[in-house]
This record gives sequence, structure tokens and C-alpha cells, in this order.
Amino acid sequence: MSVVFYTFAVIIVFPAELYFSMEFMIGKKILSLFGRGYLFLRYRNKKKVQQELERKFEGQFRNAGVVLLADIFMALAVVAIVSFVAAVLYFLMA
Repeated sequence: MSVVFYTFAVIIVFPAELYFSMEFMIGKKILSLFGRGYLFLRYRNKKKVQQELERKFEGQFRNAGVVLLADIFMALAVVAIVSFVAAVLYFLMA
């Protein structure tokens, strides 16, 4: 019984854990790239980028990427809500 369970764990569980950890690492890399690009486009000076990175983002470009992504989603949410309200008002007034 334990041999069957161990074989099942090796075949099914361990590759899944590896897959999800790789997926997490890829997401972490993408967020780091977004954060790095955002900070260098905004401040354009390595010293200023490093200061802001330490002050606002706990020294991690990934945190800057998360903030950028959250800002983008917030802006999209505001646009969607305003569009919905405008559509409702348009159809109520028409």
C-alpha cells in the first residue's frame, strides 16, 4: 500500500509542486521586470530609482510591479464603472 502511495506521490504531486513553483517564479520575474521598467521610466536616474525603491517598495522591484499592476486595474475599474453609470443614465433618459 505504501509503495503505491509513494509512486502516486512521485508521479502526480511532485511535478505539480514543481510546476506551481516555476509558475510563481515566472510571475515574480514578470512583476520584477514591470517594476524595474516603471521605476526607470519614471525617475531615469539610478540613484533616484534606488532611493525610491528602498523608501516605497521595500527594496524589491517586484513590489513596484505589483503597485503598477494594481494601479492599472484600479484605472480600468474606474473606467468600467463610469461607463456603466453613463450607459444606465443614457438609457434612463432616452
